[in-house]
Amino acid sequence: LLLQTFSTVSDKPEDFWYRVVPFFERKKFAGGTILYEREEMADGFFLLECGMLRAEYMLPHLGKFSELIVAGTTCGELPFFSGTKRTSTTSAERDCVAWMLNQSGWEELQRSQPDVAQELLKISLKLTSERMDSITK
Repeated sequence: LLLQTFSTVSDKPEDFWYRVVPFFERKKFAGGTILYEREEMADGFFLLECGMLRAEYMLPHLGKFSELIVAGTTCGELPFFSGTKRTSTTSAERDCVAWMLNQSGWEELQRSQPDVAQELLKISLKLTSERMDSITK
């Protein structure tokens, strides 16, 4: 899943990404479950293994809109890594499985595997930029 998700934005090999696996926790969400709400502080970021999520935004310059997040992509990375409030309410559109990196896992990853943490942060920002470009164009 990590290789699939990051292959377009990172040239790191499989063994590099294998080191981050223990820091993620597998979570199941039933359809209709809210993963997080707009304006709450981010406590994790997600890699979606299967299923589909819906992120609903209310942004001053764009108004209200939503996006579907499909398997093999991320969500929640920008507020998580920047320590800011969520910009969307995100819920499971249908039953799904996601892998979550929480705050304590992120702190431990930065301490024990700083090169992996730096690459994860860098590619998460690239993925966010790509997502925002697709929304605003």
